[in-house]
Amino acid sequence: MAAVGRKERLDERVVGFIEDNGNWLDKDPDVEEGSDTGLIKMPDRRAWKRVSDIVRGRRILDGFDAEMVAGIVGVRAANLFFSSLGSGSSLSGKDILYGFSNPDVRERVRSSRLHELSVVNDSLFACLETESVPAGDRKRVGENILSYFSYLSGFKKDCAAHFVACYQNPAYQGAVNFIARECPELPDAIIRYIGKIK
Repeated sequence: MAAVGRKERLDERVVGFIEDNGNWLDKDPDVEEGSDTGLIKMPDRRAWKRVSDIVRGRRILDGFDAEMVAGIVGVRAANLFFSSLGSGSSLSGKDILYGFSNPDVRERVRSSRLHELSVVNDSLFACLETESVPAGDRKRVGENILSYFSYLSGFKKDCAAHFVACYQNPAYQGAVNFIARECPELPDAIIRYIGKIK
């Protein structure tokens, strides 16, 4: 893909993502063969070409770009793609997992809009689902998840509701298992949050 991608003048970020995540080139690797109903967006080569066309020549990508990309390749692929961009201005689930205690990350969360934090929520769960958290970071990651949800439930209630929806999504069962082990207070916090909105 890399040689073809460069020959076709695909955006380097898309080429780099596919080089590092080849299993996302033509499908969501977690979707069982034959279970795709066609109702959920899935990545394929033409979709990645469209993503490249959207982001090419744009140094900074925002939440609107993330929504457009999710509409082309699906939410999970889009979250992984934006997480892979790393140091850009976009906030990612990894930023929350490993750095929510950092005042800069908290300020970026505070200034983010609902659709941007929805992307972050999906990115957080996708990251927990697809990547292994190093043993030495598990306690800190669990604390950051709880602190992040507590912040959302106090100040960004619509985003907290989206976080709960991600938590209940069967596609993120591995993430929920991680949370059960490393952040056992979160289910109680979610129950308290739901109790307040009923």
